[in-house]
Amino acid sequence: MIFLQDILSEIYRILKKNIVIISNHMQCTFPKDFDFNLSLTEIAKHVHMHYGGYNIYEIKTKDESFYICIQSERYLLDEKIQLVLSMIAMALQHDTSSTQTLKNLLEGNTEDTDVLKLEEEYKHFLHSYVLLLRCPQQDKGTIREIILHSMDTTLIFDYQQNILILSKEIGIEQSCTDLLENILSDLFMECCIAIGGKIHQITDLHLCYHRCLQAFQFQSTFQLSGSVLHYEKMYLYRMIATMDEDLKQSIFYRVFHEKTVEIFDKEMERTMETFFRNNLNLTDTANALFIHRNTLLYRIDKIYHHTGFDLKNVEDSWLLKLAWLIRKEKNISKESILSS
Repeated sequence: MIFLQDILSEIYRILKKNIVIISNHMQCTFPKDFDFNLSLTEIAKHVHMHYGGYNIYEIKTKDESFYICIQSERYLLDEKIQLVLSMIAMALQHDTSSTQTLKNLLEGNTEDTDVLKLEEEYKHFLHSYVLLLRCPQQDKGTIREIILHSMDTTLIFDYQQNILILSKEIGIEQSCTDLLENILSDLFMECCIAIGGKIHQITDLHLCYHRCLQAFQFQSTFQLSGSVLHYEKMYLYRMIATMDEDLKQSIFYRVFHEKTVEIFDKEMERTMETFFRNNLNLTDTANALFIHRNTLLYRIDKIYHHTGFDLKNVEDSWLLKLAWLIRKEKNISKESILSS
């Protein structure tokens, strides 16, 4: 909700009372940093009543009901409150239109839109990082609250099973790590977040959003570990995704063929995965595998003996890793290599 935040700021200036707007799909508070402990179920049962330190009102739109909770000592519905509710209803109507505009921006549907007008209306988005948080649907309301308390945001928006976040945090990767740790601590839930880059002009929102989606796809295709995925640092996976298919085949069959594929059993595959993950560091890889360094050297020498590729050599390990990732991307089995 974009325009709504501005309206809440003005209402707070008038009433000097904390205010919350909540529905099945969103929760908006002002000021941002106060604790609000009422559940949606409780609120829905106490409409037009004083409950838990709040007066509770309801505004219905075509699609859903919004509950307005205004801090108070007793229930009242005077002219000032009626004016406030009218302001909120107007903001909700405006934000319904803004929500559709946002969806159009995310999908790149801006052909018939005045981009200069959008630049002005959404100028507070500019120079924000685009983040996409993948999390369970049932806890989204609580997760939004954790986001508000964990990082400086210019937008939190539910979109297609994920939560889109725009943030101007300087150390964005560390901020994302802290956010995921807070979610894990509060909800005992592991989530994943993708960083799609910065918006420098409003049409960048489409590009950065789809970079986030591609980062999630890389994670799935290449079985990547880690919960913070920074698209701009995923150079190798981006390169493979855009590589010419003939070149991919050439690299793959340079490494994997009937004379080499037999040595890549589960133990050897785990060894290679761990070696690549630890940036070719022998000591770190041996420790991660809980084996002696000499055992690791024996396995690396075995790969060299059967393939001619020395994992201790940067160029050889680079080519072998490329072939390894191409195999993952194509999901090529040992049987299909032997039969080709």
